Parts: sequence; C-alpha cells; structure tokens
Amino acid sequence: MTHWENVDPEDIYYPDYIKSIEWLIKSKVFIGRRGYKCERCGVTDKPLFSHHLHYKTLGREKDEDVQVLCFGCHQIADEERIEKQQAEWDHKREYGPYNSGLQSWACNKYGENWERRSDAAHIRKQFDNWIGFRRDKY
Repeated sequence: MTHWENVDPEDIYYPDYIKSIEWLIKSKVFIGRRGYKCERCGVTDKPLFSHHLHYKTLGREKDEDVQVLCFGCHQIADEERIEKQQAEWDHKREYGPYNSGLQSWACNKYGENWERRSDAAHIRKQFDNWIGFRRDKY
C-alpha cells in the first residue's frame, strides 16, 4: 500500500491515486464533514463526489482543497477547472518563458520580423509542435 502523503504530488499518477483505499476513505470523510450534501446545489439524495479544486496537494488534501459535489455539479466544476487552467496556460504562453522561447526560435528560423508575416499564426503552431505543446493535455 502506498502512503500517498509521503509522495511528491507531482509524482502521483492520478488514476492510481483516485482508486486507492486511502483516497476512498478521505473522500468519504470529506463528504461526511460537509453534511452529505452538494456544496453547489444542496442536493442530498444523489451520489456525491469529492472534487479536487487543484492538484497541488494531491495525496495530502485538506478541507480547503476539495469540494463535495453531485455528479452534475462535478461535471461543471471539472469544465471550469479546465477553462481556468487553459487561461493560466494562455497567460504564461503570452507573457512567460514560452513567449521568449517562441521569439528566439522564430527569429532564428524566419528572421527578426517574423511576426509581420502573413503566416505568423502558422509559425506559432510550428513552434508549439517543436516543443511538444499539446493544448488538449491541459
């Protein structure tokens, strides 16, 4: 049996963790602490799930790291988390190291004025492919 609290959250394989006895027990505890009701819609007569608000504390979750939700609200929360992660990635892509890498790569390959080219969007896609970027992973 893995003791997940001793594993770096970045090293945890989510599908294994979510099926573990430790997570099942934790999840039931979270649900009980929240009064066996969905924290979004208040439903009490449907199956409930412990939804991770983030994965930074995977394996060592605290009350503030999860939200108890019914299936429908859980689906919506997952979509919202994906949108938020995508927005954060887009921001980093626009303003962070990604942009510096893109500038350097594109200038070396296409010249200093590459952004003025009519195919600049295609050049960005080439760079994404070059670094192995895949939007659907995030």
